[in-house]
Amino acid sequence: MNTHEKEIRTLERLVAGQDPVSGRPLARQSPYRNPEVVQAIETALTIVRGRPEQDDRPARSGKPWSKEEIDRLVARHQQGEEPAAIARHLERSKTAIVARLVQLGLMDPPAGLQLRYPMRGVSEES
Repeated sequence: MNTHEKEIRTLERLVAGQDPVSGRPLARQSPYRNPEVVQAIETALTIVRGRPEQDDRPARSGKPWSKEEIDRLVARHQQGEEPAAIARHLERSKTAIVARLVQLGLMDPPAGLQLRYPMRGVSEES
């Protein structure tokens, strides 16, 4: 059970464009309607709610990419395999697959994709 229910309700109202106290719509010029501010509030809301259980994430989520793994990613992509299928095979998220393909210059970034890191190193593990 989350102990931050009041804070969560406040953030949810802000994301919905409502005054968190009165519930009325925020003024159109309100800084809380700025897309960057809304995105920051959504991120804060995710953090306050808590992260999903580790078991919900793919097995290799957050682990360094090996050269062999990148080679398999590139080969499957060049064979026309969809990112979701590659993700299942490599035990990564679809977002991780797309981000790595963009970082490698093999795919144009989809609208809204923001990479945390321009290009992270490749480990030597196999």
